[in-house]
Formats: sequence, structure tokens, C-alpha cells
Amino acid sequence: MNQDKKNLAARAAYHAYGQTTDNKNFQGNEMPEYDQLPEQIRTAWENASEAVANLVVNGFNSDLESAPQSAGGTEGVESGSEEQKTEGGEDVPGGEEGEGEKAAA
Repeated sequence: MNQDKKNLAARAAYHAYGQTTDNKNFQGNEMPEYDQLPEQIRTAWENASEAVANLVVNGFNSDLESAPQSAGGTEGVESGSEEQKTEGGEDVPGGEEGEGEKAAA
């Protein structure tokens, strides 16, 4: 994705976030205009928007663990699979981690 498209996608995502949160950031403060954000935060919005665009283009057939990682990467991001691992490493079907009974370790 070229830089202009990344910027447009990031601005659209930032705008949608603001519409959803009454233009408040995660701390409850008023969101600045996109151009007033620090460069690192704008880059984060661009990378996040590009990752979503790639999912759409690929028909949501993507493995987040093998996706290219930029500064900050995708470490700790769940792949959205139907199964979750227990602390002991066993698969637990469906739901969020911690739902249902955990298998004995």
C-alpha cells in the first residue's frame, strides 16, 4: 500500500474511532486533530489500518503471527481462532480465554 493510501486509511480509522468515542482518547481527553498527533502515533494508525486492509484484501484469510511486523509488531495479538489455549497448553474450544473450565495442568 503506498504512503498516500496508508495515510488516507489511517485518517479514516482515526475519524471512525473519534465518532465512536465522542472524540475522546483512551484517557478520556479530547482527541487532537490527526495532523497534531506525534509521528509515532500517526505511524501506528497507518500500520493498523494497513493490517486491516490486508485482511480485507485477503478475504480474512491471514495468520497474524506470520504477518510482517513493524515497530511494535503484532506480538501478543491473538489470531482469532476458534480455540484458545489453557495455561497448561491444551485447546479449549470457543470463547474467550478464561471462559469455561480450564484443563488441569
